[in-house]
Amino acid sequence: MSDVRELALLLAGVAVGGALAWLIARLYYRARAHSERGALESRLLTAEAVPDELRKQVSAGKQEIAGLRAALDTEKIGRAQAEARLGDQQRLADTFKALSSDALRTNNEAFLQLAREALNAVISDARGDLDRREEAIGTLVKPLEDTLTRYEAALREIERGREQAYGGLRHELESLSRATGTLVTALRI
Repeated sequence: MSDVRELALLLAGVAVGGALAWLIARLYYRARAHSERGALESRLLTAEAVPDELRKQVSAGKQEIAGLRAALDTEKIGRAQAEARLGDQQRLADTFKALSSDALRTNNEAFLQLAREALNAVISDARGDLDRREEAIGTLVKPLEDTLTRYEAALREIERGREQAYGGLRHELESLSRATGTLVTALRI
């Protein structure tokens, strides 16, 4: 009877010791998993902040391009108005010619020649000025367009890196979950 009692006490001691060991191991691995999860979440937040900054820069670049395009549109409207005024001047010259009499024909021909030369000079100046402005705006817009293209490429690269990081985090969490499951199973046995 004494042997049975000692055996029962021994088994009870082993059971209590096993339960304590299991409890300590469980608390240790739970704390470790919590710590690793916090580190992974911190890395994830850092990875998410970078694309937001690039998006802001791309947005600012797009706004600047929109402003430059609006300026170009304004210049085009100004050119169209100048050409319309030139057309009006030509029509006025034609009307004046039609109203003039044969007595003024000689003087009128000289006047029209001078008007044509002046008109051609104004048209030439206006076209040259507009062409220079269009070229200047084009040289301003091209580097911005190139920069936006580079930003978009960098943003896509960062997005791919972020997706890979998410995949790695998922893999790590799955591995951690399997290891925890294995440990729990092992501790139950």
